[in-house]
Amino acid sequence: MNSIGVEVFKAEALHEHLSLGSSVYSSMEVLNPEHFLWKHLNGPYGPSTGIFLRNHETKLVGRSMIQSRDFISGSGIRHKGGIATDFVISHEARSPKVVIEMTKKIKDLSGYEVVAHTSNENSELIYRSLFKFPVVFRLAAYGVPINLFNLANAKTSLFWLIAYISKLLNILLKSFFLGGNVFFSYLTRLRFGSAPPPDVVDKILEDFKGHAGCHFERSPQFTDWRFNSAPLFKGLIKWLWCNNECLGYIALRQVSLNGVVFLVLMDPVFYRPLSLIESVSLKLLCISEGYKNDSDAIFTMINVDNKALKILGGFPFILVPDQYLPHPTPIYFHKSSNILNDDDLSTTFFTLADLDYF
Repeated sequence: MNSIGVEVFKAEALHEHLSLGSSVYSSMEVLNPEHFLWKHLNGPYGPSTGIFLRNHETKLVGRSMIQSRDFISGSGIRHKGGIATDFVISHEARSPKVVIEMTKKIKDLSGYEVVAHTSNENSELIYRSLFKFPVVFRLAAYGVPINLFNLANAKTSLFWLIAYISKLLNILLKSFFLGGNVFFSYLTRLRFGSAPPPDVVDKILEDFKGHAGCHFERSPQFTDWRFNSAPLFKGLIKWLWCNNECLGYIALRQVSLNGVVFLVLMDPVFYRPLSLIESVSLKLLCISEGYKNDSDAIFTMINVDNKALKILGGFPFILVPDQYLPHPTPIYFHKSSNILNDDDLSTTFFTLADLDYF
């Protein structure tokens, strides 16, 4: 008889989690021990809480992990929050009843006031049709190609004339984007520079809370954990300066998928909202960074209903429809009664830094 329990993850449980993961998946994100410990033991808000399914021999045959992340309301109230990840059930233990019971545990997890999660093409049917969880918002994808030759060649071998044309278009694109970067940087005085002193970083993150709305907290400890110490998911922090004033950072990560190299914009955190012209300049700075790193395309996903995140939508980025993605990214929230307004949650500052995609 299988049983479902709730336990805080401990290092000595690593082996059984890797064994469970390897029975279903083969990717390094699931099987790398350092990555798993980074993700579920070494986070700045403490170890993850696991919803564990065990068989009659107490063997781990299913799990869902809740990463602890403090959640800040629009009015600045701090709540015990978490993000659900790594939902895995072994083939022999999988059944509709088990999925239903484990999902119920996520929804009503003791000790957490706010839990967020997303779904894939399989679990969305369960969440939407069976449980009728409301989608609080969906992440919208934006991006722009910067190397048409590599993008086309990754799909199929190019006929010589098409290859010649795509290389010519690459020259035109690069001239347009890099020239635009010089022009807009001159207008806005924006540039990437070195990290400011720790007290300035603290002030930026504190001021960020005042205009970001609801969000999972950003802190120096979170930034270091999420982007600097991740064994597989290391990122690059680019600090944005306007003349001699540091506005904040944008976190980037380079990812290779199916032969295409993406520069992914993970997290834009600034002490004040950027103006429209500053947002264009920021995106052109990121495109210029993509050329420096030999990327083929720029990509990001954001909640466009959040005012602070709208800066990553629009020119020169293009909206990527869901049908061109592996699956849509709806975001669900479960919260304790009498806290947080549903309308406020729909405008939550939520980026790829809050998910484990990259």
